Amino acid sequence: MNDQYIFKGTPGPWTLQPSETKAERKFYYILANTSGNPGAEWGQWVAESKYASLFKGTIEEALANAHLIAAAPDLLEALVFCQSVIKAQGMFDRSEQMAYDKAESAIQKALNISIS
Repeated sequence: MNDQYIFKGTPGPWTLQPSETKAERKFYYILANTSGNPGAEWGQWVAESKYASLFKGTIEEALANAHLIAAAPDLLEALVFCQSVIKAQGMFDRSEQMAYDKAESAIQKALNISIS
């Protein structure tokens, strides 16, 4: 992994835990297993996605957002890996360069890296 690609947030894996639905509200919690033990209790709060009837959006959108957030560590790892495979191949054709650049942009966004 590139030295500048160090994720400083809560390590994955992350999982989705729905809450109870209460009075036109639904919360989806994203939790981390920080022990590294697959059988350990999930518990460190990472984020939440919520639906409330007074805001725009739907329960389905809140759930889709929660799934995307929970997948973030895996997606970041996959992007870094794909980038390394493209780079290891040597010469880039136009489509590989575009894929590499898109991955680079997404990785920088995820890691809050700004290149001047």
